Amino acid sequence: KKRKKTWLNTYTEKEKKINKLRNKNYILKMEFLLEAVNSFGVRSGKLALKSNSFSTPFFLLPTRGGSVPHVTQDVLENYSNVNFPKAVQIPLPTVYETPGTEVLQHYGHGLHKFANLERYFMFLSIQDEATPPRPGYNEEKSVSIWTGSGRHKVNVKDYMDFVKASQVDCFESLCDTPPTEETAAKKVKKSVDRTVRFLDESLLLLKDFDQQLNIFGAIEGGDIKDERRRSAIETSQRPVAGFVIEGVNQKLAKQSVRVITMAATNSLPVNKLRILPGVGSPEDIFTAIESGIDVFDGSYPHVCTARGHAIHWSTEGSLANDLDPQLGCFIDLNCEKFSDDLTPLLAGCSCYTCTKFTRSYVHHLLATRELLASVLLMIHNLYQYSTFFDLLRSALKNDNYRQFKSLYVPMT
Repeated sequence: KKRKKTWLNTYTEKEKKINKLRNKNYILKMEFLLEAVNSFGVRSGKLALKSNSFSTPFFLLPTRGGSVPHVTQDVLENYSNVNFPKAVQIPLPTVYETPGTEVLQHYGHGLHKFANLERYFMFLSIQDEATPPRPGYNEEKSVSIWTGSGRHKVNVKDYMDFVKASQVDCFESLCDTPPTEETAAKKVKKSVDRTVRFLDESLLLLKDFDQQLNIFGAIEGGDIKDERRRSAIETSQRPVAGFVIEGVNQKLAKQSVRVITMAATNSLPVNKLRILPGVGSPEDIFTAIESGIDVFDGSYPHVCTARGHAIHWSTEGSLANDLDPQLGCFIDLNCEKFSDDLTPLLAGCSCYTCTKFTRSYVHHLLATRELLASVLLMIHNLYQYSTFFDLLRSALKNDNYRQFKSLYVPMT
């Protein structure tokens, strides 16, 4: 007699296929070489992809719809006075509705050519860290993203169709990320189970692709260390190119960032890349890299720009001495006190904005809501952020990390 097809039988067959995929070595376009780990636990490595090579730690340029916010590529490359990493993050909500899967399928050349980013390493993330998340909308078989027209429920099949059409270099697996703080243990456990299941289903679809794509597993677990470890162990058993530590943001206490991140990274293989989205201040970056993180997203300079803030990290490698302690690592140029301040945004900064304009002028642009304000602030903020990572990598190479860190964070 023909065996009746039941949910249990279907699940068992799927599990058999998934077990065959575990520990399988896909031919990846990406290579990561871990070169050193210092006494603080900070990793130095090199990522090679296509014709590009990146020294870690580094950050991904932020984009919306495939374009760095507020600046054209010409402005970015010719007027910023710094060599930015040729690496961009593409948040799914900014490209899912438009251009969308159908347009990219019809176009046939992927997002690189569509957005004129052919020379760039491209990483597709599930959420946009520059936009506050909306918790409580994920379901058993789908994740919710928000575009200009509202909510979209994205399942694994829909997402992988978009991945295939976009032809990105690397992409994050679909994941269910609950708020890290004050989330019930039962809900956290469900999010880990669901995220691992999404990854397994993605791997089953990925094996039939005619492209070589690098999938990054998402590590969930909220603020529960045991769930973070479980998520890390389960995900590392799958053939992924790297990992994304989800659910960590700047709202968390610094100690919580360290504990949560290390609970995950201590259970991950050392020879694969780790990405941490959602943090960006110097103190958070130092905490993260000492917890084993290699790559950051670029939402911090983007968010600062949107708020009218200028990052105020000295090019000599320290925080400027005229900061408002309540603000942190930036100055708010919306404040009236800058209306007659004829000094650069940051003394000694060599970016285009600081060599040509004053705080008073940028304050005027913000007050009159001129678009140029965001352009000038984004140039400055990206310059400062990129310079910080250059100085950080140089300090690691020259074995003076402790001295470099002490310029930003009090050492105990």
